[in-house]
Amino acid sequence: MRGHGMRRGAWYRDRLTVRYRYTHHDVSTLGNSHSHLLSFRVNDRQAGGHTQLWLGTGTSLHEYDWQPIVQPGDYRSIALRRVQPLGRGVALNLDVDQAWYHTPVADYRGTGLRAGFTWRW
Repeated sequence: MRGHGMRRGAWYRDRLTVRYRYTHHDVSTLGNSHSHLLSFRVNDRQAGGHTQLWLGTGTSLHEYDWQPIVQPGDYRSIALRRVQPLGRGVALNLDVDQAWYHTPVADYRGTGLRAGFTWRW
């Protein structure tokens, strides 16, 4: 990778945080790719929980053994997380996400669903 660039910004208001990140990669001999990521986080009024949403879009580079050139692709994604405090430093985390990929070979999507616990001591 020859170089990359990143730009960030954030805005805070009461319980809301909005963040934006732009990333650019210049991959030697292959080309360029970039991405945009926007997130919104709303903190609960009490109890330390929060809900967060991420929206992403960008480009990708695809190199296949059977093809002599690198071809571009792109993606879009959305993810949602809820962190729900349960008490005494324990929180339940619930995540759901969806991503759509457009590649030179095929279009496909990925779906994720996760649940877990965090514990602070």
